[in-house]
Order: sequence, then C-alpha cells, then structure tokens
Amino acid sequence: SFPRRLESLEWHFVLGNHDWRGSVSAQVNLSLPHWNLPSRYYSRVIPSATDVKPLSRASYEDLYSKNGDDDDNDDDDDDDDDHNPLAELFFIDTTPMLDKYKYEESVWRNARKFSNPRAQLDWLNKTLQTSRAQWKVVFGHHPIYTF
Repeated sequence: SFPRRLESLEWHFVLGNHDWRGSVSAQVNLSLPHWNLPSRYYSRVIPSATDVKPLSRASYEDLYSKNGDDDDNDDDDDDDDDHNPLAELFFIDTTPMLDKYKYEESVWRNARKFSNPRAQLDWLNKTLQTSRAQWKVVFGHHPIYTF
C-alpha cells in the first residue's frame, strides 16, 4: 500500500517557524528511523551511480555535513579526488533570517535564542562553492521571495 511505501522512505527535515515556538534542540536530538535532522542546517550528498556501494550506518552518516549547531565548525576536507557526487542537498533554517520572528517575542518565545543567520549563510556559501556535486539543491521552510 502507499502508506507502507512512505514508511520506508528516508525523510529529511528543515526547521520552520512553528518549531521555534517549542524546543529546536528537541527536534534536532530526536532519533527515529528514517528521521533525518542532524542539525539546524546541514547538507546531504547523493552519490553518483558509480559511487554507490552498500552503506554501513557509519558510512551513511558520512554523507551528511552537520554544521548547524556550531557556528565555528569547519567542514572536514574530503581527500577523495575521484568523488563527484550526483547531487548535494542543502537544508537550511530560514526562520532566523526573517526579522518578523525576532521581534514578536510574545508569539515566538525562543526569538532571542535565534542564532546569527550570517554564520549559516557563510556556511551555505562556502559549502556551495566547494561542493563537487553535479546538482545542488537548497531547501528551506520559507520562500525566497513572496508578494
């Protein structure tokens, strides 16, 4: 059945404005099968067809770049010069980028805890520039532009 197929899929999440009403760290720390939210913002590499091999749990986790909880965290450089992934997916936390959430503390009780969005944007720019993937796709909760 269709719902059973959904249960077997790998799900990747981004934080949204309603997640900031509660505990963002509880969302990130949640560990469930098929639930992928390793940090506030992160990337996921999709290997090319020639790079696909059976993955152990340890090598599966190596496909993630977790950078959302430590603003000074530098990516480990990949020394594998032959590695050209098919795609790299970037998942960002857009809520701290919007001023309307910073100043409505009565509604957004964690608004003062918003981290500096500049660190996230610097990480995104650096990671996009160094990515060797053929395709690069960025996901966020809020639209880039709205009317």
